[in-house]
Parts: sequence; C-alpha cells; structure tokens
Amino acid sequence: MLDKVKRLFKRSNVVTAIDLGASGVKILSCNITGKKPVVSYATIVDYSKPILSVREIIEDRSFREVMEAIWRHIPENPGMVSFVMPGRFVMMHRFEVPESTVNLVSYVEEELKSTLPFPLEDIVYDTVVNYRGGEREVVCVITQKAVLQNCQNVILNMGVEDVVVDTAFTALANALVYNYPEEIEDSVVVLLDVGRLNTNLVVVIDGFPTFGHCIADLSGSTIDAFVAERLGVEISEAERLKIDGMVDPDLIEEAVKSFSSQLAGEVMALLSRINVQVVDKLYITGGSSILPSFSRWMKEHMAGQVALFNPFRRLSFSKGVDRIFVEEASGRFSLAVGGVIACISSERE
Repeated sequence: MLDKVKRLFKRSNVVTAIDLGASGVKILSCNITGKKPVVSYATIVDYSKPILSVREIIEDRSFREVMEAIWRHIPENPGMVSFVMPGRFVMMHRFEVPESTVNLVSYVEEELKSTLPFPLEDIVYDTVVNYRGGEREVVCVITQKAVLQNCQNVILNMGVEDVVVDTAFTALANALVYNYPEEIEDSVVVLLDVGRLNTNLVVVIDGFPTFGHCIADLSGSTIDAFVAERLGVEISEAERLKIDGMVDPDLIEEAVKSFSSQLAGEVMALLSRINVQVVDKLYITGGSSILPSFSRWMKEHMAGQVALFNPFRRLSFSKGVDRIFVEEASGRFSLAVGGVIACISSERE
C-alpha cells in the first residue's frame, strides 16, 4: 500500500484505477511507457440513486452489483487494476521503536495488539519504517481483512489478472510524492481531499507519509447543510440548487467561510496529536475543493500557504482524452491517480 515512488519505472503496461467515492465512481486508465504514466481514459460514473455512505456499498451485497454496473465503462483489457479503499475503512498508526529493539516484527505486533480494538487476525496491515535522526519511526496502514478480501475477490471475478487494493491515505500520499517531489523535501505537507461526505487528510513529513485520518463529520455536505438550514429545504435540494448556481453567492460565501473555519480547526487538532506545530504547505483537492473562496478562507484560517492540488501535474495525456473534462474534474481524480502510482512503483516490478 505505501509505495516509494522516487525510483524510475521500468515496465510498459496498462493500469486502471477505481476510486469508489460517495458522489460517483472515478475510473482512470494509464499507459505506462518508460518513466511516465500517460492518461488514456478518465470518466466518472454516477450511482443510479444517491448513497448515504460508501460503507453501505462495500459492506453489503451491492458492492458486486455496483462493480458489475461500472465494468462496462472500463476500457477493454484494463491490465492491472488498483482499487482504492475509502478512508472510512482505513487506519494509520504511528509510533517510535526503541533503539534496543531487535525483532521489529514482534514489536509491531505487540504494539498493535495493545492499541487496536480488534484482534490481529481480523486485520491486514503494511508497515513502513522511517529512519529519522537515528530513530526508527514506524507507520502501519491498517484495514479489515474481510473487507479487503471481498474487494479483491469481486474485482478478480470480473476477469482481472492482477488487482492491487490501495488505501485512500496511501493513494493521496503517492499522488503528492509523485507530483510534487520538490515540495516535500525537508517540509511538512498536508493534503486534504474534501469529498461530498468525507474529508481525507494525509500528512507527509520530509517525504515520508506519516499520518492519515478520515474526517467524517466535515465535508462538502457540511456546506449543503448550512445552505439547507438557511433556505428551509432538504440537504439534497440545497446540493442541487448549489450545483445549478441557484443559491445566492453571499450565502455560499458565508457557508464556505464557516466550513473552512471548522475544517481548519479540526486539521490543527489532528496535527497536534502527532506533535506538528507548523505546516509548510497545505494542498486541497476533492470535488468540494473548487468551491468559490474555499482556498482563500483555508489560507486565512490556517495562516499558511494553501493551494489547489493538481493530481495530473506530471502526467501526460493521449490524444483521445477529453482534456476539458479532466481539467474541470481534476480534483475528483486525486485518489485514482494515487492508485495508478501505487501499481507502477518499483516495488511492483
């Protein structure tokens, strides 16, 4: 899941990434030629009916039905497939390892046993060790074994030869490290993926993914709820009116300001948990990141550098790709881009 992407790619093949979001399924295919991925196909498939959470899809029988429905939108011969596990199903646990520790595997297992609320046999985790200043720092990316196996089996049954299950946090980290290598060195960089129902946060310190968290209570729907309350309508109606440009701009501004203040406060609280006091750069992405004045208010509340994240910054495009669509929806493809990077990194060779 956590893949270092600084080394060169050597394979030439097709990678298709699938990101199951609350607003729709993002599909991205890339031809890997030489050292750079080339986007050959990108689309967003809306659900037949609105969903309350991706959890309701993955945890019941509808996941297979959803995958079968979207499979016709995927190009033939998808090659290796990367499925990005939503942040609601993932945990990141970070801790330091004493210098005297000899058996790192046993130490990690004991640490997880003492901190996690479920047995080790019920989870799958990847461990990455970072050596900083002579100390060993371990980051574990954890997900439920049953959920992981279900996702793998459903996709493999579609006829795919190889499937990689990535996670929202590691996908975001991979997209950040690959696209902004000059920004992450000797820096604390935060990437916020602000979706319709969830906001995923990942922290990269000195190029090393250190922390990830799913903020379930603050997302684009928070703005819709603010507007709905003021207009006296249902949240779904407020969302429709917002998308159609039928909400007073001053009301949208007020809603975005309130949301940005809450989100910035939550981000700072999470950073304090890992003893991060200063953020060198904060990038925002996701479908809700393009709302008017969102970047400006986040910059004011965070008192630092804030910018929109471009997941396609170092990717090329084939001639058949609708560049206008991709540029307009680029923020919604950040997780899918990270899923592609996970597949083509050198550890998969």
